[in-house]
Amino acid sequence: MCLASWLGPPIGPATTDLAEIYALQVALGNGLEPPTGNAGEAESIYFAESLGAIFATDDNAAYLLAASRRTLGLGRVVDSVGILLATVQAELMTPDDAAQVCSDIRRAGRRLRRTHPFPVEPGYFNLKSK
Repeated sequence: MCLASWLGPPIGPATTDLAEIYALQVALGNGLEPPTGNAGEAESIYFAESLGAIFATDDNAAYLLAASRRTLGLGRVVDSVGILLATVQAELMTPDDAAQVCSDIRRAGRRLRRTHPFPVEPGYFNLKSK
């Protein structure tokens, strides 16, 4: 049973897509071949480009690579704090709630991109939203 049917059916790469995804994986692994990780990030970048979508990540290397690609650029790459900022700007969430989500992410053992302060305080969202 799919609990998120609104997402539609899952997609996967065709055999013809694999060479480009592999090249992205190598680039994310600083050119190491065979790459030792980053398969999910590489596939996500590939599909964001192919589908004209937005790529969301808190992985610094994946963010920088995706933002540097002509088909994505900074306009179609976002991190968790960017998503939270957009929700605050749209008045769907308060700055206090957004800061709490950042704390929850860290408490769960995950990391935010290092361009953001630690801890992320509510005022960070107030300043950014003006």
